[in-house]
Amino acid sequence: MKLGDSMSARTQLFCVWCGPVGAVLYLIFFAGIGKFIPPPSPHWTQAHVAMFFATHRTGIRIGMVGGMVMSMLFFPFFTVIAIQIADIEKRRPILALLEWGGGLMLVVWFGLCMMLWIVATFRNTLSPNTIQMLNDMSWLCFVMLFPEYVVQMLAIGVAALRDRSPNPVWPRWAGYFN
Repeated sequence: MKLGDSMSARTQLFCVWCGPVGAVLYLIFFAGIGKFIPPPSPHWTQAHVAMFFATHRTGIRIGMVGGMVMSMLFFPFFTVIAIQIADIEKRRPILALLEWGGGLMLVVWFGLCMMLWIVATFRNTLSPNTIQMLNDMSWLCFVMLFPEYVVQMLAIGVAALRDRSPNPVWPRWAGYFN
């Protein structure tokens, strides 16, 4: 990673660490508290899904609110990656904007999915059909985020392969890996 002055270096290092810290804390909330790993089986009946949400109502609420907060730590991480790509691109940071936009979309979609899971726990009077629909909608949105990841990985990969500086941001193998 190329870093400028010491203030910028400290800020960028903080942003880099937001990624792994956010991922660990997100998993604690999502899996440990929210009980969403393993995910509910798609073969569960409406009654089974409703019972899962009723049984884990408080954990799901805490887990999803905590997950929303922790997923915000991904934003500084994606931003510092975009800044590094912009340094490689110099004048027209198209790849940097693609990576940053993909990261922004991921954070927004994560938040939406978690809000829908919270809605499924919000009222005791929701029908099992509604709870199942909210759960299915959340999971399908959650797992269908792969296009955003693909955009990010391609942008990072192309930037890494185009970086011809004597001290590249990422090694060439990282470009191929992405």
